[in-house]
Amino acid sequence: AAARGGAVGAAARRKRQTDIEQYSAQGGGGGGDGGGFLGVSDVTWFNERVWRDLAGVGGDITGDFRCGRELVCTYVDDDVNAIFISDRHIRGVVPATLAGLTYLRSVDLSRNSLQGTLSGAMFREMRDLEHLVLSANRISGTLPSEIGLLTKLQTLNLDHNMLSGPLPTELGLLRNLRSLRLEFNEFGGSIPAHLGNLSQWYLQYLYLGDNHLRGSVPA
Repeated sequence: AAARGGAVGAAARRKRQTDIEQYSAQGGGGGGDGGGFLGVSDVTWFNERVWRDLAGVGGDITGDFRCGRELVCTYVDDDVNAIFISDRHIRGVVPATLAGLTYLRSVDLSRNSLQGTLSGAMFREMRDLEHLVLSANRISGTLPSEIGLLTKLQTLNLDHNMLSGPLPTELGLLRNLRSLRLEFNEFGGSIPAHLGNLSQWYLQYLYLGDNHLRGSVPA
């Protein structure tokens, strides 16, 4: 496979290498001379790690919906670029193993029962992401400031969850954002002045209603 433009950080590389070694020691695929990062293609990584994390927490994904079998993920030359697993009643948390898919551009895990918090460490390793849709789950905690590192994001839909705390000012760094949906959460505090930056670029849809926010969106 070609050299990856958006290389994951050193910590993610070590984590993935350790996981691959453990997976191979248990009799799984991996290693060898195949394409992909550390000899394991993105499709293999999705099928054997990300999919296992999701299927292991229950829901209606026990069938053969792995990458290339159904419309669950799309890939080119074994590089997974999009994941669509919406309305499957998935429980558990957003899998940290998503950060191992270094060509990932779109993630849609909306309308499930995902809980837990969003990981700033995961966002640091997903800087090429363009679309993140986690609407209608049960995700709680704060929105990490590392969201500002995802400067290629065009869609950030986190509506209808249980997210709380202030909106990070780093949202104002997402100059390619076209859709920002944060309504029906528990966000509080003042609306950051930096959000006004977004209207100067490409933002078309902004939904902040049904939170505990004060003030108005700066012009």
